[in-house]
Amino acid sequence: MYKLVRLAEAKMDGTLDNIIKNSNLILDDITTEPRDLKIYGTSPNLIPDIIYERYDSNKYITIITTNRSPKDLESIYGKRVSSRLAEMADTIVMTGKDYRTI
Repeated sequence: MYKLVRLAEAKMDGTLDNIIKNSNLILDDITTEPRDLKIYGTSPNLIPDIIYERYDSNKYITIITTNRSPKDLESIYGKRVSSRLAEMADTIVMTGKDYRTI
């Protein structure tokens, strides 16, 4: 949550561009961010904003992890984001036991 709040604050003060335009970016476990987060009364739309910018530039390496299916991503972020993710990503499905529950 703390990191998401920091990103939201960076969006509000204009420094998010520095993060988005970093040549390598890892977005770990997307879809787990709180939906009710507000910064100065505004609900930041961080993941879609980051995806749009990196998709449009087509020059950055973005690694994204999630436990959700493409259909789940579409229901959470919408068709535009899921379509861009499908086009810009190579999907690697991990199988096996979850080490956190062993």
